[in-house]
Amino acid sequence: MESYPLEYVLHHVPLMGVLGLQPSVVESPPPSSPLVESLASLKESLLTILVAKNNLGIWDTTTAVKLSGFFHVVSLGKDHVFTAHKLPGRPPATPLIHSPLSPLTPGSPLHPGGMMCPQWVRKHREILPSVVLGFYDLVDSSLAVNDTVMAAEIIDRKKTLGERGIKYAVILLCRVGTPDDETQIEDRLAFLKKNCGLDPKSSVFVIPFDVNRRSTTVDLLEFVTSMQRTLFESALNYYREHVKRVKKKKSKFVATSPTRSPQPAPGARTSDPSGLSAQGWGLRYDYKLAVFTEFQQNMEGAIKLYETCYDNLLELLRKSAAGPTLLGADSIPPGSPRWTEARALLDTINLKICKLHLYTEFPLLALEAMNRHLRCCKILPEFAYLAKSNLPPPPGLSQVADIVGGGTHEYWSWVSKQYRIFGELIELATSKSRLSLPYPPPGTLGNGGAAALLNTVANNGMNVLTGGEIPATSFSAFSMTNPANFVQHAGYYYYMSAKAAEEAWRKFKEIAEVIEDPSGHDVFSKSTLDLIGQDYLNSSLEQGKAVDHGALTIELFTKSYEQFRKQKSGRITLFLAAEIARVYERNSQYEMALKFYERIGKTYRKEKWNFILKSILESTVRCASELALWDIVLDALVELMSESVLPHENGRIDVLNQLLTVLNYGSLIPGSPTGAHPDVSIRKIVDMDQMNAFIQCSVQFKKTEAYAGCPVPFQVTLTSAGATSPPIPLRFSKVQILFSVPRYDYCLFCSDEVASTLTHSTKPRLILLDCTDAKREVMKNLETGSERKYWTKTLDLEVAMGSTVVVEGVVNAADSQDIKIRAVGLVLESPLGHISLNYRIADRGEGAMFRRKWMTVDKDGAPKIDYLPDGYGEQSLLRVSRRQPNIRIQVIHDEHGYLDELYPVDIEITNEEDSEIHVLMDAEFRSSMSSDDAYSQIFESHPGNAAAAGSNQLSGLSLGAIAAHSKLSRRLWLRCDKFVGERLLILSVQYGQEHFAGSSLTTEPVDPASVPTTEVIRMQETARIAFTSPFDVKFDIIAQKTRRLALREGEERVGLLGFASGASGAALEKMDQFSVLANIKTASSNDMEIESVVLKAIETTSSPQIDILDVPVHCHTLQVWKPGSLANYVYHVRVTSDILSGSKPLSFGRVEINWKRRFRNKTFEQSGSQWATTTVKLPPTEPPKPVVQVFTDLPPQIEVGRLFTVQHVIENPSLQVVELHATIEAAEGFVFSGYKQTGIRILPLSSARLQYNCIALLSGQLTPPKIKIIKKELAPAAGPGNPVGPSPAASAATIPKTSDIEIAPPRDITIFVKPNLDW
Repeated sequence: MESYPLEYVLHHVPLMGVLGLQPSVVESPPPSSPLVESLASLKESLLTILVAKNNLGIWDTTTAVKLSGFFHVVSLGKDHVFTAHKLPGRPPATPLIHSPLSPLTPGSPLHPGGMMCPQWVRKHREILPSVVLGFYDLVDSSLAVNDTVMAAEIIDRKKTLGERGIKYAVILLCRVGTPDDETQIEDRLAFLKKNCGLDPKSSVFVIPFDVNRRSTTVDLLEFVTSMQRTLFESALNYYREHVKRVKKKKSKFVATSPTRSPQPAPGARTSDPSGLSAQGWGLRYDYKLAVFTEFQQNMEGAIKLYETCYDNLLELLRKSAAGPTLLGADSIPPGSPRWTEARALLDTINLKICKLHLYTEFPLLALEAMNRHLRCCKILPEFAYLAKSNLPPPPGLSQVADIVGGGTHEYWSWVSKQYRIFGELIELATSKSRLSLPYPPPGTLGNGGAAALLNTVANNGMNVLTGGEIPATSFSAFSMTNPANFVQHAGYYYYMSAKAAEEAWRKFKEIAEVIEDPSGHDVFSKSTLDLIGQDYLNSSLEQGKAVDHGALTIELFTKSYEQFRKQKSGRITLFLAAEIARVYERNSQYEMALKFYERIGKTYRKEKWNFILKSILESTVRCASELALWDIVLDALVELMSESVLPHENGRIDVLNQLLTVLNYGSLIPGSPTGAHPDVSIRKIVDMDQMNAFIQCSVQFKKTEAYAGCPVPFQVTLTSAGATSPPIPLRFSKVQILFSVPRYDYCLFCSDEVASTLTHSTKPRLILLDCTDAKREVMKNLETGSERKYWTKTLDLEVAMGSTVVVEGVVNAADSQDIKIRAVGLVLESPLGHISLNYRIADRGEGAMFRRKWMTVDKDGAPKIDYLPDGYGEQSLLRVSRRQPNIRIQVIHDEHGYLDELYPVDIEITNEEDSEIHVLMDAEFRSSMSSDDAYSQIFESHPGNAAAAGSNQLSGLSLGAIAAHSKLSRRLWLRCDKFVGERLLILSVQYGQEHFAGSSLTTEPVDPASVPTTEVIRMQETARIAFTSPFDVKFDIIAQKTRRLALREGEERVGLLGFASGASGAALEKMDQFSVLANIKTASSNDMEIESVVLKAIETTSSPQIDILDVPVHCHTLQVWKPGSLANYVYHVRVTSDILSGSKPLSFGRVEINWKRRFRNKTFEQSGSQWATTTVKLPPTEPPKPVVQVFTDLPPQIEVGRLFTVQHVIENPSLQVVELHATIEAAEGFVFSGYKQTGIRILPLSSARLQYNCIALLSGQLTPPKIKIIKKELAPAAGPGNPVGPSPAASAATIPKTSDIEIAPPRDITIFVKPNLDW
């Protein structure tokens, strides 16, 4: 619709002018203030609301009119001047002044013979309003003019607009907020209404403005809607007056003379032969009446007037197209600018008729108007200047193709435009209204319904449009087969437009070729060409060259595609996609064409529309060839070789020759592969399961399940897809059979030396190719290009018409697995590369449930087909499993084992097979909690020493051959060094019918190609053995009280502290003595032979030095302990260490028990068990705390009354300064002299002496005075008070605290005092 002037196309609604909402350009801007800014914002909001509906679409306007009275609003300046329609009081002699757009006015675009121009419609749509609103400000007294001046301005505006019949309404912005404001406003409003003669109901509208809040108190949108509803009737009256005026002028013109023109303007010629004819003036008046009626929103009246105007204009064009003899004053010369204007006016009038019928919900009338327009315009000379055409009539356009010479390119362009416009109208109607398509619905009208519809149509002028009665059968259920009898959705009309545009493209090319070739000019109709003129033809051709016909056609097909997709019409959308691709191809846009062909080809292939798929594939070949995309060309050619796609044998022979040409020459044109196309390299893999294949491929395993080591045959069957497929014998270079396990892949070659087993005869033929003796060779993989091993053989790989070729091979799996035939590839090679026809067997689903077939050879050597008894369909999967072992493994051992001993275990294997077997065994001995156990060992044979080193695994033990139904026994030795608990003995046994070197736990996997054909069966057995400790040992370590300073052996003691003399310096040593009691109890359930129980000291080269002292205890050389026996062993230990070494825990050594058990099983007992050694470490012992000791020195003889000296030596063996308090207690029979109490400070590793004189008073056994010592706490510190301090060699962590030092109580001493006779 945009190709026509919008003034002719847009829907007409009343025009409203607005004054006072935009500042005048001559006024200076008012002073800025908050109130002024608020008023300006209010006016801007009002103007925005008023003009907002101007942007509504064509269909939205009608809805708005029905709801609220719609206006098209234009804002005018405050100084806008409205001119009077007529000069008042014009004297009779004064010449009439016509409108600037009148045909009678020189300089008018219609002068001298034009009927109508878009400027006239624009004048009434955008310039001459039917209602004018004037906005006046009564808010700010400083800006408001005097009320008298305002009233005078309103009166002047009202008078000027009243002379043109225009309604003038006033909108006042009034100040509110205080009672004084309301009183003042009421007075001012009363003054303006009275002096200006304003109707309070329809001429004055008030918008209150609150100055305090600086905003209005009403809803502006609601106010504008109410105001427009009030003024809408006044607008309609304005256009009614226009209708009356035009009718009056037309009646006067017709009454005077049907051939009389209106009075010309001054200066115009009174008799201008090129001026507008009387019929033209009548058309002009009719069009004006229709436009003004449409402004009134009188749709039915506007339709009738437009139809009258259309009929008259069509009749005028018919007369003008009749030829030169009929051209006169009432004619328009064809090909002239006026002719082009008349045609555009005719098209837009028909557009208006169709649109208004859709507005009024009569879609059938709109359709008939469009069809009538297409029928009636065929007589136009520019559409029919061809006498004949070399092109066939376009398919699908028969209703518009019956035109002389098949129509010109201009005709078909025009038809395309009309269909497109109608499609756009239908698209808008369905989206904006309640129109449901198709209309009427199929089968909803019987005879009674059709008659009722005809009555409705007759009442709305259908008979006038169609030229007579329409039979009721036209609206029966069968009428749905004729698209002209019902309204379809927009996609159909876009499609018709696209087909017409494509036909215009064809016609344009035809006419251009005829013009370039003078010999072809006889196709033109000379009379018609003379009528329109050669200049018009040349101009039309130039316009055709400027049009991108391909892009236009694709655009229309795309719009149709989108509409049909909305309707979910899957078939039609595919058809339209094919049409789009065809136009892309015709327009040399091959990339886009290929994209469409690829997409739609998938659907047609899936749904088996092979006759359509054939054309798609042929088009694909053409497009891909133009782009040199030979991979795509090969795909399409391979599918075209299928008999179901291309039934004709000769056609498929041509396709096969094209395929071989592309493969050999890299082009559809034969040539030298090295000269013509040196850069072409073909590496193509065709997925035959995704297309219609000309050779069918199926596979079968003879068995569905098998045991490892058993050969299983398979067959690959290549069958011709039709009786004549392939059309000629085709020999493949290779046949690849690929498995899910690559080591079973086959690669079969075709050698030219092998004689062909096929002929060119069409008889079905059955060929069996035996590949069971294939050899393994290294070949290149076509998919990856890498080299690897295949099973290969050279055969005759030729497939002829109607033949069946079966390839039989064999697989032999050495282990349990699933083997699936993954793909089969038929390879054609050339110097430029290869093409592989791949059948992806692994991706196939469940096929047809046919009985499984297997080809065999009869006694005469002829192949035949047998049916397998098990299963249906294609069997491409073989499940290989291990045979169930038929041996029995038994582990014989004692109840449980003990730590540190060699534990014998017998493995007994019983052969329950019916033949001799060869056995290999792997053994693993480990903890049940961890697989990495370094303290568990297993030995194949007796190591000879219980302490021998070993590992926890044995691999590849050959047990030799076991006769049928016999047994074999093998002894293994186990040992656990630490950690009691359960151990696992895991035995893996492999056996076969022949001798083999099986894989083990520690060897690398062997090459699959070297796997033997013998079946290897594996079995695993696990035994759980509990290991416990043979003894429960408890220790009791007692430190002796005596603790003296000692010298190292061989050194002399110097001084009290025991410094040793030597060249290297002095050293201090201490000696601690302990008694160790070992309590040993047997935890075994067997009798135990005990050879010895020895305590061994830790061997050290430095301090401390540990010595085990002999204990005079009777030792047994050999003992037998029963279960639960208990024995005690006592040992004395002397520890000599550096006195500065501190008080670290002492570890003396270990107890070693040499033992062996007596087995209950005589078999194990006869084998002889070795002595085992169990070692138990003594727990660490804390050294005794330092003890301050007191030594008393007395003379050997004491007599009564004789003075003797008592000396107490106090020794401090610790590394701390000790402060003591000594008290001498009185004793009976003695007197002493000296301090009774005294304090003593003893340095580390030092001693102090206390002595006093004493006299015995009695004789006999007496107790001398005792000394009592109490310790005082003193923190150790090196300094003046502690000049010695600890040695630097002594760590702070090893120096005992003062609180850890004990005081040994003095021993009770009894002495004998001799009597003294002299006393």
